[in-house]
Amino acid sequence: MKTISLTLAVFALAAPLQASVAIFQLNTEFSGATDPQGTAPWLTATFDDSFGGPNTVRLTISAANLVSSEFASELSFNLNPAFDPTDLTFSIVSNPTALALGDIETGINAFTADGDGDYDLLFDFPPPPG
Repeated sequence: MKTISLTLAVFALAAPLQASVAIFQLNTEFSGATDPQGTAPWLTATFDDSFGGPNTVRLTISAANLVSSEFASELSFNLNPAFDPTDLTFSIVSNPTALALGDIETGINAFTADGDGDYDLLFDFPPPPG
């Protein structure tokens, strides 16, 4: 299983009163190419705020259902408009497969996917070697 765990910390914002987990199962091939060969969902993004204390969220991105020649080139997310994505800080807390991570970019409605939609967070993964 290819997994990256990232801790996202927002130090200037109030913490919620209780921990919660949000899981997004990503099962739509967006680039117009052929669907991946593995079973959907091909990627899973889990946001969990029970780690690391106040103002911290752990994001785990798992590509468990992609076969070895398949990859995700980017993931985009939105943040609650009450928060400023440029206030986020990121640190890798686990990367068991040494999966390459490119840029993590932030901005209010700064990124589009295929010319449609406005996103606040962009995780850019480099293409696999070969």
